[in-house]
Amino acid sequence: MHGCVSEATDRIDRGHPPSYFVLGDALRGIACLVVVVYHATLGAIQHVGGAYAADPIGAYGAFSFVALRIGSPTVYVFLALSGYLVGGPWVRAWLGERPPPKVPTYIGRRARRILPAFWLVIALRLADKGQYAFTDHQVLGTFLGLQTFYGGTQQALMPQGWTVDVEAFFYLTLPLLFLVGRRLPPLHNADRVGRRRALVGFLVLWSVLGIAVRTRTAPDGALGHSVLTLGWAFAPGMIAAAYETQLRALLPARRTLGRVAGLGLIATAILAEAVVVGFQINDGLLVAEVAHLLCGAGFVGGALVYEWSGAPIPLALDNGPIHALGRWSYGIYLLHITVAQHLLQDVPADLGPRGVLVYLLAGTAIITTALAAVMWRYWEEPWLDWRWPWRPKDKLARRVGPTDLVQGAIPETPAPTADEVAR
Repeated sequence: MHGCVSEATDRIDRGHPPSYFVLGDALRGIACLVVVVYHATLGAIQHVGGAYAADPIGAYGAFSFVALRIGSPTVYVFLALSGYLVGGPWVRAWLGERPPPKVPTYIGRRARRILPAFWLVIALRLADKGQYAFTDHQVLGTFLGLQTFYGGTQQALMPQGWTVDVEAFFYLTLPLLFLVGRRLPPLHNADRVGRRRALVGFLVLWSVLGIAVRTRTAPDGALGHSVLTLGWAFAPGMIAAAYETQLRALLPARRTLGRVAGLGLIATAILAEAVVVGFQINDGLLVAEVAHLLCGAGFVGGALVYEWSGAPIPLALDNGPIHALGRWSYGIYLLHITVAQHLLQDVPADLGPRGVLVYLLAGTAIITTALAAVMWRYWEEPWLDWRWPWRPKDKLARRVGPTDLVQGAIPETPAPTADEVAR
């Protein structure tokens, strides 16, 4: 008991409320940097050309062998995080633990979180790169999050934007699922256990069907990049939210078990990434889709279980720069390809292939992070706080809600009764 109290005190001393998902920022920031490394490495290979472009996987030896495949499973960490942070309030409402979010407020906050930055970067790319082969209607569709319906070959305007599109549709799907589920006759009088079983059963079914469809269609096509087939990517976070109350009550008394279970889940995620990288498995294959699922579930679920057990969080993953990186990760994700493309236009002529790689990796990471920090401070955060950029935020009451994807804050869950814990 003394250890649990000390850890709770330590979390408060570090500036975190008890319900804060501390490792969420680290997961977002590290996953984002992995994606930057992937695109920068690919850009360097394409710029050098010749034998490097003919064999991109072996272009830079073990480094390119890892860099060009590790980004594929890692990107699903973002979606699993959204399943927990954004889907969590709806899960808790479904279980009767708290009232559901007010739909207008929820939609407004979600829109302010992702659309202003998304629209800004698309506008910058249009001004800088033109429309590519897009028609005016397709450009408008890109602003509306419909780019994934154009297929993998029609996404040059925002190549990485497919995840934003999928997340936007997931945000809209959540209240619809809640409203439909609440009206199903068999669940009218169900208790919390019955509702949780129904929810988990639905998420498992959604996941199985989604993986089955993605293995039979183009994974980067309109259907493959849709919320219909990617429900499995959000499911781990929602399932974690469904069992959060019980685990928060049980794990602190079993800290060693919780710590081992959390680290075991994280190890499973690392193993899943190793399988994808080691065997160079392409998206759309059954083993790849399962590995992607395990990666998101392992990292997010493992981090949550580890925290809920009350185990101490290493300072290396809980410090100012890491939390800042988590806040800036969305901007980094949106901006890094544009920054890399500009850097490739001015590559020093005397750089060899390895010099190009170092130049592009370092330049993209440093410049993108700096730009993302500015965009967060003067564009993203003001929209989220609903204030003018030049107004100091400390003069306003910050409205941090349970669906704040950036802060990772979640509402306190009510303490379970002895009967609920037994269940």
